[in-house]
Amino acid sequence: MAITTSTLTKPVDPDGSAGALWRRLVQPSAELTDIGERHSASLFCGLLLVFAVLGIVIIVAFPLFDHTSPLSLPGLLAVGLMFVPYALGRTRHYRVGVVILLTIINLTIFYSVMTSTSARPMNTFYFMVLTVVLAGILFSVRGTVVTIIFTVALMLVAPFVHPDNLNVASPISLVILVSCLVLVLIQHRNSLERERQAELRAALQRAENANSALHAANAEMLHKNQELARANALAKEHARLKSEFMATMSHELRTPLNAIRGFCGIMLEGMGGEIDEEARHMVGRIDANGTRLLTLINDVLDIAKIEAGRMEIVNETFAPRDLVKRWQTQMSVLAAQKNLTFEVQIDPQFPDTLIGDPERLTQVAVNLLSNAFKFTEKGGVKLEVRREEATWEIVVSDSGIGIPPHAINFIFDEFRQVDGSSKRSFGGSGLGLAIVRNLCRMMDGSIKVSSVLGQGSTFTVTLPLQSTAEPLPVVS
Repeated sequence: MAITTSTLTKPVDPDGSAGALWRRLVQPSAELTDIGERHSASLFCGLLLVFAVLGIVIIVAFPLFDHTSPLSLPGLLAVGLMFVPYALGRTRHYRVGVVILLTIINLTIFYSVMTSTSARPMNTFYFMVLTVVLAGILFSVRGTVVTIIFTVALMLVAPFVHPDNLNVASPISLVILVSCLVLVLIQHRNSLERERQAELRAALQRAENANSALHAANAEMLHKNQELARANALAKEHARLKSEFMATMSHELRTPLNAIRGFCGIMLEGMGGEIDEEARHMVGRIDANGTRLLTLINDVLDIAKIEAGRMEIVNETFAPRDLVKRWQTQMSVLAAQKNLTFEVQIDPQFPDTLIGDPERLTQVAVNLLSNAFKFTEKGGVKLEVRREEATWEIVVSDSGIGIPPHAINFIFDEFRQVDGSSKRSFGGSGLGLAIVRNLCRMMDGSIKVSSVLGQGSTFTVTLPLQSTAEPLPVVS
């Protein structure tokens, strides 16, 4: 498999001007895009330059050491002819240049043997091994075999041309031996190249398969995300419609219920005429259950407002001690009804004024205190208002039935209670703690609970301490 390169970039020269000059002299033609061909062409040009320089040095220097040997004009001619294949090596026809170079080398050696006056001129034939080695480096198997045949043919012709009938058996044997080794090496090199290409193709196929799988997974994920977005938008719309429906229905229910409670109050006060004790008892039951139903409707309305994003926190300056006293007065009735103790403590270092929403704070405290009294049969309930460095806390603790460990995680969820028996025994809708948690979050606060089953529970509300003179804006 041919590996091609589409762009040629000028590399950074780490060796200075000499390295840059060498790379410029051996740079292959831009028409060659196969990496293997480019390397072969570059190597061919480099070998030609080395041979040319060495040839000139040897031809010029040899007569200086051996005064009996004249300057070799054929050698100079051969060196000069090397620039023809060099010029071809800089083009896409570099293989033609290789053929010309090998032909020049063989013919030069053959001519030297034929014109030699030495005692053993066939020794020069040993240099023909060079053409075989070069063919193995620069050619494929076919080109190398053709070069071997041409080289051996020249050596076989020599005895018939030379007057001394040369014995070329040894040079031919050496050429054949080296040729076999070169062919084995070429086959080994080609085998390694085929294995590398097979591994590369397999790796590319694996990468393509992985890329296809990734595209498929991305498309599937995009499809799932789109479905999820549509489902999420639909769920939000349903939640909004539900909240609006609950808010509307709560208003519609509360209006006639207030009228019922109003008429019950008139009857209990005797403003509508005297009624006997049995009727008074029944009207009292109607009024009590109406109050309970109104509380439930108010809780549903608050949850609907919170979910619809219409609940507002109206910050204003208030006196915390007066607010706590109102809580104490309101909850003392429950303590007296169940014969429980009710202890209230406020930090002496607590500021005289705070910034906050007293209505929502009362809603939080009353919900927690109501739950404490509801789930406490003996002992009592304690309310503490404490100051920390940058926060203040409302702590409600009781000696009631406690909360099982598994229920701690969901008691703040809407419509959730510890179990069905608690709902039947103590009543309630399961909305109070959900409202408390949402109100705490809206006031930049938090709530936590600790409980021991059978010994009681402690709810701690933590809120930011803001006692500045300027009231904060309305937060929705």
